[in-house]
Amino acid sequence: MLFRGHLRKTCIHCRRSYRLSHTCYGVSRRSRISSPEGDTTFETIRWLDFGGPPDTRQIIDLRPALDANDVHRFSISLRLKGSVFESIGVLCQFLSGNELPQDVLAPLHLSQANNYMYLFAFDEAHKEIQQWKPPANLLESQENLLWDQLICVGRVLKGSGDFQAAQRVLQVCCETPGLPNHKRALAISMLADTLCELWAIKKEIYCLEMANSWVEFELSLFTKPRNPLHRGLRRLLLSHLEVKICLGRRSEAINVAQELVTIYGQLDELDINDRLGHVRTLIALARLARPSEDSLQRWEEVLRQNHLYNPNEEEVYTCGIVYSILAKICRDPNRSLQYAHKADQVLRCKQRQFLIPGIGTYISDTSY
Repeated sequence: MLFRGHLRKTCIHCRRSYRLSHTCYGVSRRSRISSPEGDTTFETIRWLDFGGPPDTRQIIDLRPALDANDVHRFSISLRLKGSVFESIGVLCQFLSGNELPQDVLAPLHLSQANNYMYLFAFDEAHKEIQQWKPPANLLESQENLLWDQLICVGRVLKGSGDFQAAQRVLQVCCETPGLPNHKRALAISMLADTLCELWAIKKEIYCLEMANSWVEFELSLFTKPRNPLHRGLRRLLLSHLEVKICLGRRSEAINVAQELVTIYGQLDELDINDRLGHVRTLIALARLARPSEDSLQRWEEVLRQNHLYNPNEEEVYTCGIVYSILAKICRDPNRSLQYAHKADQVLRCKQRQFLIPGIGTYISDTSY
């Protein structure tokens, strides 16, 4: 799932106004990255400093005055808002010809790798990860960088469908002492999701038992009442939900799903990860529906919410899977045929994706 957007108050291409994001398919969306002028990305930084675009646009190159840490934080901020292409442009311009030490630039390359992963460009992400080589004698100040790199590698491997290799990398992260708590929560949740995929491939229950053990222990460290604003908590709960579904513990899974729905309802604004998490939760609720319940309506709600988050986006691979499920469970022959046609349209032109556990692998019906 991909959420794109711009930070301007009006689209420079179609002049339409928008509040949070705008996804006009005008030429500006791609030309901003490869444009030879290239200064528009740094102008955006200046706009943020002043709370909006100036009356008279003065394009200036801020690179000499910018600190690498500031650019790193800004690239993450853009990505979380859904402006992945903007983030790529900012990093490309800052990194181009920059002669700062590799230790300084490494976080920017890893941020760029994460950008490419949102676009499912895993080869490009891998190239960015390789820009920093950990020294033989690792300094204490470089440990966090190594953790980030390993987690990034695990994400690339998982995203490209190499679950066995992803498990090995992520398990090293989780089993090594010293991993900061917020990174540990992310690594464990990714490991649990990967183990669910391996369970579906190997048909070995120990994969789920291992995932359940990792996640439940980590969740036990959160004091109650849990803070819904904690990103690590939300990410762990998503993995907890998936493990419970795969284990067939329906009532426990429903409780986790309801907790997540409540949490997302309490957030003032959902970033790109929380939007994905919300849609993932709705998919889980649809999978948990009994035959006597309206599972059709739940799957349609997944599509509706995805469209609300991405009003002008092309339908992604996940939508194709949802359409194929709707085609199977819809009792109206005409509607079922329409869903099957839409599924074929989407899946025929979209590459297989592993962003949400089971999508692209073991989620093909509602028999849980």
